[in-house]
Amino acid sequence: MARKLPMHQRAVLAAGGATLTDTMHIVWSVITVALMMFEMGFAAAAFAGRFRRYSIATMVVLFVCGALTFRSAPGIAANLPTGHVAYFRPGDRVLISGDAIVTLKVNSLAGLVLQRSGLSAPPWYTTWNGRAAAASIQFLASLEPTVLATGRGKPMIGVETAAALHEFARAQHLRRCTESTRP
Repeated sequence: MARKLPMHQRAVLAAGGATLTDTMHIVWSVITVALMMFEMGFAAAAFAGRFRRYSIATMVVLFVCGALTFRSAPGIAANLPTGHVAYFRPGDRVLISGDAIVTLKVNSLAGLVLQRSGLSAPPWYTTWNGRAAAASIQFLASLEPTVLATGRGKPMIGVETAAALHEFARAQHLRRCTESTRP
């Protein structure tokens, strides 16, 4: 019989309200990931060629992303916003922005339902600090990528990518400035 191990919300954990179920949630998560890695490793050993390379690459990506997520643990425990993650490869100027910037109009119902393309700030429902998001957009624009791959929408490719991103960052900055000066 499976037993549920609910985890309390961040505010409860930050106030010192952690219980054994919170600890067991983490323990079971670690066991689950370890078993997944074992299964993928066993499959990679059993099969050769492209499947083996794919399995090993998948394991490396899961490990690296898990390590990056683990770095956010103190912020989660303190009930701080953890923000978005982006990866930049300067050699060929590729920016993988996740949800820090997206190329789909996700902040309006019409844009989301109709899948309208265009640069957009992170989804409002996952962004707790609009000023920090706007600052992140400005920083990512300063990287001047030629390829922008996002978590939502189609990638932008070409030299015009950096110019479009700069223009979008400027518009976001102006919007945040006018919002902060409203009475």
